[in-house]
Amino acid sequence: MRKIGDWLFSKFAKQEPSKLTPLSQTAFETPPVVRMIGKTDAEYDAQGGVYFPLRYLTDMMRFISQNSDCLQVLTYQDLDVRDGHEHANNYHAEYLAWNARVAADPVANCKAHVLLQYDIDRSTDLMHALLASPEHDKVPANIMLFNERVDRWRLRSSGELCTTEYPLDEALLRRRQSEGFVIGYHTNAYELGGHDTDRALEIFDRDMTAMSEKYGTRFFSAHGGVPDAKGKNNNALPYHPDWIDRSIWVHNGVNLRFDGVFSDGGHNSPKRDPKNRDLRQFFETLQPGKRYRMLLHPQYYGDDYGVSRRFLGTPWYDDMIRTAQQQPERSLWENVKLNIK
Repeated sequence: MRKIGDWLFSKFAKQEPSKLTPLSQTAFETPPVVRMIGKTDAEYDAQGGVYFPLRYLTDMMRFISQNSDCLQVLTYQDLDVRDGHEHANNYHAEYLAWNARVAADPVANCKAHVLLQYDIDRSTDLMHALLASPEHDKVPANIMLFNERVDRWRLRSSGELCTTEYPLDEALLRRRQSEGFVIGYHTNAYELGGHDTDRALEIFDRDMTAMSEKYGTRFFSAHGGVPDAKGKNNNALPYHPDWIDRSIWVHNGVNLRFDGVFSDGGHNSPKRDPKNRDLRQFFETLQPGKRYRMLLHPQYYGDDYGVSRRFLGTPWYDDMIRTAQQQPERSLWENVKLNIK
């Protein structure tokens, strides 16, 4: 952990540059050309991007477990979608049926229902550290994985479509899956298809088949990757007709319905005000009988963390960093007040 005198000037954790495999060697003879401007993954990884201590999340897990009388953890397996074609209406019938069941159950109706979704965009080692934490034992999550990972910065900067290494701890994933965690597909098929819809649908079918055979995957979420020249991205790909009755599109493009959502995505976006990005504040808005989704990216959380230039100067963030540095025995969630009890 960084010394308190150093954290203001941290340049982030160092990581190994990604090893790149041109997609032309793995899928197509001629890789598509996409003109974009940006950085390579190697440059990005060298700078890091871990802005929060891991215990910002592990203390959250402990907080959820300690408040199990008023917080109920959901996974996508708990949501009963009976008609895949209802995706055109964002599965409204499922939402109404769920609300009716909860309203009829006096115990469930007194709790707020929370769902954790992890989008694993990069840095799988940080995902492994989070999933391996004992605090996660009683708090199952939904883990969205790529089948193949695209180097988005290389694609933007040069138009070269490449895949990178994406190592997974299969034993850990299998163990957590046996404990009720859900493994889904984080679809990047439109990127992998070079922004060609027909190719992308073929890749979607290939990836969902592979993921369903390996993990029993039924749920998928679209990755916010590199768009084409017209702004079309993974979330605009048509729902593959062969998969409508065999899968559920849960987020980004088609969405299961929730009464409130939180996302840590787009961390450095100027469109998102840092003062409203504290997950603890979101928990204080939860209401009984309602359901909520927290969309998180484990790449931002680790024991070896720096500071966010975007968030620096935001009172809640500065206080959280100081507490994590100076009082490691103190829960970062100790002052959170639920309005459910």
